[in-house]
Amino acid sequence: MSLTMETSVSFLKYELASTIEQAVRCAVEAVLNETARVVGIKLAAARTAAAESHRENQSLRERLDVSEGELKATRYYMTAAEKNIKQCLLLNHNQPRSGALGPGSEESPFLFPPTASGSPSNMLTTRGPKSFRASSTRSPFSKSVPSVGLCLPTVQHEWPRSSENLRRIRTSSSTVSSINLSRTSKVPQLEVGNSPHHTEEDTEGQFYITDDGVAEKGFVVGHAGLLQGLVMLLVAYTIISLTILSICAISTNGAVQGGGAYFMISRSLGPEFGGSIGLMFFLAKVCACGVYVLGLVEAILDIFGQDPVSASALRVLPQGYWYTVLYSSIVLLLVLLVCLVGAHIFARTSFLILLVVTISLLSIYISPMALTTPLNFLISHQGPGNQTLTYNASYTGFNGTTLRDNLGSSYTVDYSTGKVMSFASVFAVMFTSCTGIMAGANMSGELKNPSAAIPKGTITAVLYTCIVYVLLFILASSTCERTLLVQDYGFFQRINIWPPFVTIGIYCSALSAAMCSLIGASRILHALALDQLFGFPLAPAAITSSSGNPWVAVLYTWGLAQCVVFAGQLNAIAGLVTVFYLLAYAAVDLACLALEWASAPNFRSPTSSWGYISQALIFHQVRKYLLMLDVRKDHVKFWRPQVLLMVANPRSSCQLINFVNQLKKGGLFVLGHVKLGDLDTLPSDPVQQQYNFWLSLVDKLGVKAFVDLTLSPSVRQGTQHLLRITGLGGMKPNTLVLGFYDSCTPEDYFLQDPAFYESEEAGGDDFGVDLPSLQAHFPPVRHVESPRWLTPEEYVGIISDAIKMSKNVCLGRYFFQLQGESMGTKMDGAERIIDVWPLNLLRPGSTSAASVDVCSLFLLQMACVLNMASRWRHARMRIFLCVEAESSDQGWVVKEETFRELLRKLRIRASIKIVPWDSVVQLYGQKQTQDAELGELGLMRPAPALSEDFLSAVNCLLMEHSAQAAVRFLYLPRPPTHSSQSQQYLSQLEAVTQGLGPTLLIHGLTPVTCTEL
Repeated sequence: MSLTMETSVSFLKYELASTIEQAVRCAVEAVLNETARVVGIKLAAARTAAAESHRENQSLRERLDVSEGELKATRYYMTAAEKNIKQCLLLNHNQPRSGALGPGSEESPFLFPPTASGSPSNMLTTRGPKSFRASSTRSPFSKSVPSVGLCLPTVQHEWPRSSENLRRIRTSSSTVSSINLSRTSKVPQLEVGNSPHHTEEDTEGQFYITDDGVAEKGFVVGHAGLLQGLVMLLVAYTIISLTILSICAISTNGAVQGGGAYFMISRSLGPEFGGSIGLMFFLAKVCACGVYVLGLVEAILDIFGQDPVSASALRVLPQGYWYTVLYSSIVLLLVLLVCLVGAHIFARTSFLILLVVTISLLSIYISPMALTTPLNFLISHQGPGNQTLTYNASYTGFNGTTLRDNLGSSYTVDYSTGKVMSFASVFAVMFTSCTGIMAGANMSGELKNPSAAIPKGTITAVLYTCIVYVLLFILASSTCERTLLVQDYGFFQRINIWPPFVTIGIYCSALSAAMCSLIGASRILHALALDQLFGFPLAPAAITSSSGNPWVAVLYTWGLAQCVVFAGQLNAIAGLVTVFYLLAYAAVDLACLALEWASAPNFRSPTSSWGYISQALIFHQVRKYLLMLDVRKDHVKFWRPQVLLMVANPRSSCQLINFVNQLKKGGLFVLGHVKLGDLDTLPSDPVQQQYNFWLSLVDKLGVKAFVDLTLSPSVRQGTQHLLRITGLGGMKPNTLVLGFYDSCTPEDYFLQDPAFYESEEAGGDDFGVDLPSLQAHFPPVRHVESPRWLTPEEYVGIISDAIKMSKNVCLGRYFFQLQGESMGTKMDGAERIIDVWPLNLLRPGSTSAASVDVCSLFLLQMACVLNMASRWRHARMRIFLCVEAESSDQGWVVKEETFRELLRKLRIRASIKIVPWDSVVQLYGQKQTQDAELGELGLMRPAPALSEDFLSAVNCLLMEHSAQAAVRFLYLPRPPTHSSQSQQYLSQLEAVTQGLGPTLLIHGLTPVTCTEL
């Protein structure tokens, strides 16, 4: 199962890049196809609506049989009605905001011209006021000014509108005015309401629509309702949370440079993933910059844009598509100038921008508490055919009825684009406001400590914005009616105690987001150019100024963003931006998942004999990917232990086998055994018959290991063979593990584990090896009197051979005392302690006080790998530093600080214990003095022997501080070069580790740690 997982990871790495590219292409094609489909539907609906309107008008004329004279009379009365309506509007314009007339205004403001007989031919019927809700502060003597509605059939015929617009115009008498013509009533019946004053020319071709039944909130709450809006928020922040956790996991895995998410992913997963994800992030940032610029321009035009309905002196900016592009280009040019100067200007003002936006948000939250009186607004939009659509909207303050009306969804036409909204389109617009989570990561090159700043800043920003959005959703849905939410996306300005608060906040946040997107995109492009992933086209983007600002990359990004603003409308490209971001976020999550599946240490069934097609498929895939696993591409970031454990007799080595299985961390684990013999003197190879027994042993122990056996005249020569030929391609052992060479009587593990002496139920295939056969195959454990297969010189020679072959060496002693490593044991190591002694205890002073060697780092890495294992994940790790506390130079202080900084960089959770060993060093120094005197007499030996007092003192030091540890990691000195000193070398190791308990002596040669991505 592990092999299948690893092959799946490799397959994922090489297939995901092409999948992402196809996904981007498909996403863009889907957006274009969907746009074409919607346009086609709209055109068909418009033609159908025009035909329906024409038929209705024709039927109305036929039914009424209106003569030419009657039509002239109708127009005459219409002209008179318009004049009276204008008088009403003038009165309304001069009245207070509530729209009420004074108590003295009892006569009707409507005057009708007499007919030919001198008297009115009909009386004007007016309905009750419908457009403005009654205010709690209205005077009992006041009289509401009726609302006005003009919706002539001829105008309907000239307006090529959709069925949605038809519904909006012809809803009911309570919402939209209509004209009633009958044979007996030649005067149109009008529904009158508040309307701004217009000249006669302005009145031509306009609509005044009162619509109290539309259910919307802001943009999201207005169209989707509060409940669906919160669902959208939950979906968006679930995606964002997964992505920021992935970014944090990658960013804290080493030193981060410029390039943001692209740099982190490319350095973690390689150029295939990094290049594709970086390109998507760049395009997403470019599109997002255009969105923010267009949003800023829309906000500016809402305040300063010319409006035929309003005569405000502030509205001086012409509006239209090309004007929008012009204003967007000017804003984008301003952003470009700031980015060309450098990101430090934006960074210095970011806190001020945050303060301004926070004050703006506070004013929004406080305003509903200060404005308790309901407010009414007339909102006008330019409709098709130069028609002006006017809506009557209300602010109610905190109101339960308003909140209940805003709970459900009511997707209608977006007045900025003329398109009918849906859940997907509203979510696309909303999601663009949540994409700023990469701002800190994209500015990684400008951060002092990005590995720490990116996680803290990103998580804080996500929590902050989530709380802000939830409060705004609830606030808007509780205080504003749907018409206000849908027809004015800047409604917060209308209901603020001081509207400029909101305006300034919108301008600052939009401008800040645009600059941040342009800066982030240029940094990603610069990093892509430095890595030369796209060749000559991006080569100029690698150029920087003297201060390090990639100004060419900024110009590239500005040019693409300029193309984006030609969309002209924010909501028109919001969907494309969302697609790019979702693809990029998915790629980041998959990248982090791939690292987790790969189990990189530095990143922190029934059986049958029928034959298995899966084995054939696995063989094919394994061969394929082993050929692709190139040892020349190995990197220290992805190093893992690949262990060859030499086993003489499994009966006495099962605990060590289980322990090494925990230590391998997803790497290669091979059990090696040397059968003594000479094939020339044997009729057949005895090794082939033993494989099934060893594989059954692996099944019984439940370890994930291969088995490799060899036939050789000596154990040393057989071990050399296994070190050279074990494994295949890039999967070869880098670490040799041996049991300790001592005179201890081993224990028989087969007599302790029930799996080896309790018979199992029949069923399954044991491949010809039952339990009695397995017991009989492996010989009994060695007794004290039993002869050894291995001499001290041969054992030390194996260690020397492995070091010469650049293999790391581990010697395990007393592991038969280790408990809780069997397959059925359930424990997480909460009560266990892992002790690490990273300095060479047999050579005091050999390691510099200010640094550690490769072997010391290897010890730390192996201890961390063990701490990641399932049965050791909660174990406490302690690192012991032996110092000369009485030394005059106080070098131990530097040593301690160096180790603390090293642990921080490597993210190793361990406590440092300072152990004074001045008395031990003195014993070592006395021996060195004696050896020096012998050297002066020409009696120097090849390697100095250590005194028994010194060895005993070191052992006592270990016993005093590590007696309670479950396992100890000690520094293994290099073996002597002269074979005559092999016995002395082993005696020193035996004396130091005497009575300690499970101990692993390690000599590491491989660099295994990296503090950079």
